[in-house]
Formats: sequence, C-alpha cells, structure tokens
Amino acid sequence: MTSDTPASPHDAMTSLDNRPRFDVTHWPLRVEEYLRKTQNPLHRAMLRNYYRHLLLELSDYWDQILLPEPTVDEPAYRATTTAPSPC
Repeated sequence: MTSDTPASPHDAMTSLDNRPRFDVTHWPLRVEEYLRKTQNPLHRAMLRNYYRHLLLELSDYWDQILLPEPTVDEPAYRATTTAPSPC
C-alpha cells in the first residue's frame, strides 16, 4: 500500500533526534548496582549468573548461554503457584 502524501520531515524514520526507547545498558547497570549492595554469597552468585546470561543474550551469543561448564548435569526445577489447588 502506497501513499500519495510526501513523507513528513518529522517522520520517525527520518528524524535525527529519534532516540531508541530500549537502552541495552540499563539492565546490566542495574545488576551491577545490586551486586555492589548484595552481601549474601548465594545471592551474589545468582546475580553473577544472571549478569553473565544477560550479557551473552544482549551480545547475541545465544550458543554460549547453556554450555556444559556453567550448568549442572541433572537440573532440578521447582514450580510454584499461588492459585488454589484443584483438589
């Protein structure tokens, strides 16, 4: 579908001051902030793992997220819900 009206000079695609709404530095900076404040070793390990995962995702290194080295041989998953039990 084409339009006969010319593109506006303030069109989002042609505007020079069009700032991205998604800032890839926001999440890593927040994780670093939490790492500085966190004292519990278990929580720090969880934050470091999340930080590594986040940076690999943002860097498009998806194939390195689940390498054998940082994962366990037999993971145990826990799922909880706040919904009432059907029984």
